[in-house]
Amino acid sequence: MLGLDYGEYYAELSDYGVSLAVCIGITVVRLVIGKAVFTPAAEYVWGVKDKVSQAKFCDAAFKLLIWSACVCIGLITCWDKPWFLDSIRFWDYYPTPMTFDVRAYYLFELGWYFHQMLFLIVFESDTGKKRSDAIPMLIHHLATIGLISFSYLNGFSPVGCMIMLVHDIVDVPLEAALLTKEMGYDTLTDILFVNFPLLAHLPPRHLPLPPRPLGRLRARRPLAANRGPPGCRQAHLHLPALLLVPHPDAHVP
Repeated sequence: MLGLDYGEYYAELSDYGVSLAVCIGITVVRLVIGKAVFTPAAEYVWGVKDKVSQAKFCDAAFKLLIWSACVCIGLITCWDKPWFLDSIRFWDYYPTPMTFDVRAYYLFELGWYFHQMLFLIVFESDTGKKRSDAIPMLIHHLATIGLISFSYLNGFSPVGCMIMLVHDIVDVPLEAALLTKEMGYDTLTDILFVNFPLLAHLPPRHLPLPPRPLGRLRARRPLAANRGPPGCRQAHLHLPALLLVPHPDAHVP
């Protein structure tokens, strides 16, 4: 489970208990803030009287809050890592041991996506009106959880952290645009929607591109190699044992 010391960690399946706790915590906070803050603000500050519009306002406001928190957590987690501005360093070690902050970042993100699934299924809408995109969004959340879990359990944490951070940054202006739309700020909404696709293409240097041409990949060791505790080896999925040639300066024991 998630410890309080700041040593190195390897993924364990029991970590998902922490993510489920995060999911429950976010759900409680969302229900409380929605009733106590966002709904009154929508009705009395911005004059949103319609129940459907109020529900959309609360949804966008809370998601903007969480996505902003995810970006802050991601930046605090990643900025001092050697692979933050150098994607070649993604492949220095395998499996990559995680520091406390990287592990916490992963488990918070997993908890957030578990919450979105839970809220989509259980707390669909206070108005009783079903979302037309409920099934596609459910598939999206399942796929995202699967991809995050894949990188977490298989030791690809540098790649996973940067992909999560890049996607979180893009979601901030999107939710801000949806929020300003409900607030009636049409000009600001248009500006945010224009910036959304532009921001999505800003950080191509962070994409996890291989440091060598694909033809130079070679098998180094099975993924369940004796690195890390037994729980780590048990958590790994059975994947092809092709690992990228490491960075020339990397130390591979």
